[in-house]
Amino acid sequence: DRVPADGTLADAHGVMVDESLLTGESVPVDRTDDADVLSGTLIVRGRAHITVTRTGAGSAMGRLAAMLGDIRKVAKKLKTDHALALALWETGNADARSLATMIADPQAVTEAQLDAWAASIDFYVHAGLLGRHVAAASPAGLKRMKHWMKSKHDFTGEAGWTALAVRVMDVEGGAVSDEECARHLETIEKTIHKAANRTRYAMNNALIAIGGRGSKLRATALAAARRIGKVEVDHGNTGCKTPEAVAYIARAEARKAARAK
Repeated sequence: DRVPADGTLADAHGVMVDESLLTGESVPVDRTDDADVLSGTLIVRGRAHITVTRTGAGSAMGRLAAMLGDIRKVAKKLKTDHALALALWETGNADARSLATMIADPQAVTEAQLDAWAASIDFYVHAGLLGRHVAAASPAGLKRMKHWMKSKHDFTGEAGWTALAVRVMDVEGGAVSDEECARHLETIEKTIHKAANRTRYAMNNALIAIGGRGSKLRATALAAARRIGKVEVDHGNTGCKTPEAVAYIARAEARKAARAK
């Protein structure tokens, strides 16, 4: 059962909790009486009563949303500071790592640094931030992106496909050609339903991005999206939903047509 709010366990019997949505830890952990459980986690075994301690904005997932807003304000004040970004990431602190992705210098980061960061991700938010803010804007990131997309580590895969989704929209930049996009569509169609949870989410976003790239690939992407069908992603107790690719691509085309008038 999905934990709907933060709380404390009582009368716990053999409880094991999957906390991967928040921590990235793939192995469920034992929880006993008086242990705290957080919204978005999953009780995979046992039974217990939960006394609710925090809901809504005060819950773990609510605080996460507020945290990112505050961190972006700090990042704007600090601007780019690659040395500080490296130091922040090494702390292992979730807030510090989020900030690190926002102040890192994409032009200065090395492939080795990117691989070290990707391998140490234990929180899905950091996967998206690393792919979007650092890898997608970095020459080194573009080299590592394809390797990450093949990774069995869920968050590394998510970072790679997130970077691709950003890069395919830069048609003039030429980082990803139409031919490469077509090959990525084939990979997405063949493997998306077998991919790990967060990787699957990022692959769906890449499919939408390719479909919105331009008229040359739109029909191919739409056809692939229809064959793929519904993409199931476990978002936990976050209220997030997986975008429906066919509808999103169609809306993107409609917006472009309206702007052209």
